[in-house]
Amino acid sequence: MADPALLPLLELQRHDQRVADIEKALAEVPLRRSTLETALKNSRERLASLRHSLQQKEVKRKALDTELLTLDARVVQLKAQEVMARKKEAFEALGHEIEAARQRGAAIEDEELVLLDELERESAAVAAATKVQAGEEAELNAKTAALTAEETRLRADLVTARADTVNARGVASPAYLTAYDAVRKIGRRFPIIVPIVKHVCQGCHLKVSQESWEKALHPGNLARCDQCGRLVWGEQ
Repeated sequence: MADPALLPLLELQRHDQRVADIEKALAEVPLRRSTLETALKNSRERLASLRHSLQQKEVKRKALDTELLTLDARVVQLKAQEVMARKKEAFEALGHEIEAARQRGAAIEDEELVLLDELERESAAVAAATKVQAGEEAELNAKTAALTAEETRLRADLVTARADTVNARGVASPAYLTAYDAVRKIGRRFPIIVPIVKHVCQGCHLKVSQESWEKALHPGNLARCDQCGRLVWGEQ
């Protein structure tokens, strides 16, 4: 059974560990928020990339339409010139230019057919991606709001836990409190106060000396593990 003088310290330890747990959780909040912000940014960028690709193809299609109209008008103009041509060389040159314009027009029409097929597929992909992104955004915004609420609750809990720690310190024996603080100062992780069971410290899980074991068995002795320095009591 624990030394009665250790009981207030066990209560203090509980509050101190609660404070440590809350502080750790709060320290993780910025990274968690950053992760959510990055996920939201990536979600938006994926959709923006798809939309940009679609817009570029729309621009290309309009440019091809414009070029095709220009070629058609040029063919009409060249044909008019062809009728008026007096020399064979001029007639043939106009014929070659008309044929080149027609070939370019045919190539544009083929290119437009491929482009229209791509536009149809990408339009459907953008529509689907827009729905997916809306769902992702709603989910990520909800998680961000939940994280903000969690942070608010943790900060309130921390105030309470720190107040409980102050109250618990006021009840503890000064000598035992000094020993407890000394163990914490050397960086030992919780728990700071542990039992020794079958000669083994339950904090570091190493076997203690016979002297430490015997001292830990008798209430009123400020016993410490001679391996890790934690405050201990002995359990038969």
